Amino acid sequence: WGFDPFGDDDIAVRGVLVHECFREVRSADAIATEAQRAALLERARRRAAVEKCRPIDGERGRRMLEDVAGLLARCAAGPVAAALRPAASTLVFTELPFVRESPEGLVHGRIDRLELLVDAAEASPVAAVIVDYKTGATGVSAGQLAEKRRVYLEQLEGYAAAVGEMYRLPRSQIRLRLVFVDRGEVLE
Repeated sequence: WGFDPFGDDDIAVRGVLVHECFREVRSADAIATEAQRAALLERARRRAAVEKCRPIDGERGRRMLEDVAGLLARCAAGPVAAALRPAASTLVFTELPFVRESPEGLVHGRIDRLELLVDAAEASPVAAVIVDYKTGATGVSAGQLAEKRRVYLEQLEGYAAAVGEMYRLPRSQIRLRLVFVDRGEVLE
């Protein structure tokens, strides 16, 4: 599989911390207050420390926690908050693992956020939104950002294929959404 879940790969501690925060966010309402954000951040800090096999403490850890607390406060309003308000009759899953067979071999991953719109009468999914959170990308040129978006959307197409198979949804019923949390931007 080529993936060691206990390895300290190239994903930065801050990126893991941010993703661990959003693991619990089903709606923007979950990060609406400072108290909610502080409690969420403490739980995320513990999980990220375990995942990265290092504590998030000391002066560097304190600065990182303050930075991510500010990020969550910014995400509680504006385009990111709007993107985190699912429609009624929507099931929200976070960090959803998947494995699928493709012509190139097995593809595996974790979908940051999957929103399934469910037909109440049929009790089955009729549409989906796949959300992928991206950190960083604040000091990049327009060309660099365009290339990042192209690569990320390619990744999301793989997620869409998996979701389509899992829930028997045609690709036309699956929306893709990149949420650049540091930039406060949402790309459909």
